[in-house]
Amino acid sequence: MIERVTAAWRPEWSRYLATVAIIFAVGFTVFILLRQSWVMSDGLVYREAGERLRNGEPLYIEAAIGERSYRYAPWFAFAWMLAPVPDWLWLAAMAVCAVLAVIPAMRSGALGVALGALIFPYLLIAAMGGHVQPAMIALLVFGVTRRWGPIAIAVAASLKALPLLYVLVYLARRQWGMAAVTLVLTAILVAPILLFDLRNFPADTSGAWGLFEWSAILWAIVVIGLAAFVWFRPAWLPASVLVMLSIPKFVYYDVSYLLVGPGRRTDHGAGTTGPVADSP
Repeated sequence: MIERVTAAWRPEWSRYLATVAIIFAVGFTVFILLRQSWVMSDGLVYREAGERLRNGEPLYIEAAIGERSYRYAPWFAFAWMLAPVPDWLWLAAMAVCAVLAVIPAMRSGALGVALGALIFPYLLIAAMGGHVQPAMIALLVFGVTRRWGPIAIAVAASLKALPLLYVLVYLARRQWGMAAVTLVLTAILVAPILLFDLRNFPADTSGAWGLFEWSAILWAIVVIGLAAFVWFRPAWLPASVLVMLSIPKFVYYDVSYLLVGPGRRTDHGAGTTGPVADSP
């Protein structure tokens, strides 16, 4: 009886939620566009890292107070050294990625529309500062359920580390080949970091918003519990929740990991073929 009532009610409240989310997203987006400039702030960190490599200077340096440090794998800095991107082009590319990242979720039903609408403004803020997050999320959104999923996860893990937790889905599904390729590719992308002086690597998590800053014990309980859930019920959306809540230094745009999962896409791999739904 309760199930029938819930099933009958859900379309109504989900549509209302989607409508409210869209109104919020439109209003917040307009506010952002009016109050924030399109300026390479986060993106400046990548360019400066490439310049340091070109000049033979240390890649990982201490940032001055109020500034950001380069904390990614060396390949990303090498890419900026070899092909420095004009500001306008990089900012435009990140804005396009922010839009692309929410499309699959918003095509998956009213709840997906609500999720995409609520998250888009935060990706837009990141894009307006030139942060790589929109591109990374778009890569994961379109990649994890396809044959090139290991590449998407490895690239993301080389930039932010914790996306490597997505490999739990492969392991839990006994997709050993996909898991092995993911781990090997990640190692290849990250290993060159050992060739650099890491004494000034920015590993500080102070001032973070995440569970870790509030309570390390609670953080460990939540992470272990979510990891166990993903192991027994492997799906991309709970894995995304795990990745998001595992981040010690949580930033507002990290909610965008929740976009990796909702939607109907093709999942290829050992024992799993054809369309799958991994929606909230």
